[in-house]
Amino acid sequence: MKRSRLTHVLGLLVLLSSPLCFASHFNQHTVQLREYLQTPISISVIEMPLIDLLHTMARLGHTHFVLSPNIQGNISLRLENVPWQTALSTVLASRGLRFVRNDGLYWIGSHSEISNFQKQRRDESALPFGGEHHSAPRQILIEARIVEADHRFARNLGVKLGMRPRLSALEQSHLQMSVPLNAGGLGGFEPASAAATLLSKHASRLLDIELTALESDGQGKILSNPRIMTADMVKATIEQGTELPYQTSSSSGGNKIQFRKANLRLEVIPKIHHDGKVSLLVAINKDSVGMKTEQGYAIDTKNLSSEVTVENGGTVILGGIYQTTEREDLVKVPFLGDIPLIGHLFKHQSKLRDKTELLVFLTPTILDKPE
Repeated sequence: MKRSRLTHVLGLLVLLSSPLCFASHFNQHTVQLREYLQTPISISVIEMPLIDLLHTMARLGHTHFVLSPNIQGNISLRLENVPWQTALSTVLASRGLRFVRNDGLYWIGSHSEISNFQKQRRDESALPFGGEHHSAPRQILIEARIVEADHRFARNLGVKLGMRPRLSALEQSHLQMSVPLNAGGLGGFEPASAAATLLSKHASRLLDIELTALESDGQGKILSNPRIMTADMVKATIEQGTELPYQTSSSSGGNKIQFRKANLRLEVIPKIHHDGKVSLLVAINKDSVGMKTEQGYAIDTKNLSSEVTVENGGTVILGGIYQTTEREDLVKVPFLGDIPLIGHLFKHQSKLRDKTELLVFLTPTILDKPE
């Protein structure tokens, strides 16, 4: 199927109101960037907070912004059918800002901030490999528990383990939740509503016990429990799923079978701080088999991205991807349940609605000690 190029229109409503800002300096992260630079968009806003507009444009461009903490104020603007990157440059120029792309990210700030950032990166790249500042990257073991559970399980788990649903400034550098703007209730799914919770190192030790009890009580199941080791600032990828066949026409006039993936994909980039805590830049893509079409099965896709900071050995829980299934059950007495007028006395019909949530538990453990 051909994909049409969509024109995104920003109204007067603030689509995403969570500010995307960093503490005192730019953190360095590497993420995979998809190119949507030439996608035409239209913007019409009146007195919209600039940081909210930039947050929304990052969503429309399917990319990530790193914003200076000094960005503030409101903006009024109207643009019609201009390329996404041109719109971004126009918005920034109107406020004396600029951007630079580095490590797949858009770094946005004042001219002096960007110049200082570029100088810092040049100085770092000029260090000799044998210089005194060079050291082997620290290693991190990341354990992931991917769980499908009753939608009440996360709340009950918080009561038992004393989780903190709101993260303090000391516990996170920032929290960025990302859901596609066009997420809808397709294929029995509800739009994702991202949420994150932190577990202390002590509570993390009790997590396996609670998850085992979860399966025993029939409230859910553990889909996967992979462990992967990576280095500081190096992306780790975990992927599992299936490939679905679909039929296409070949240039010779015949048909051929191709495959596309319906996977659960988890990408994590860890960053070790001087105080021993670990920041995790997480991207989760959940693909599932949708409706059957003439070309094959559709793929329902949801994604979530977040950045949180957790103590060494602690656990962060990401959730908010729900699936709702409905079914009707009919129980009746043979023959008597089919008699007109009185048959309803001998049968019972019920509607059941199950709501499950996909939960991802991530536990980073630093394997080496700083020199």
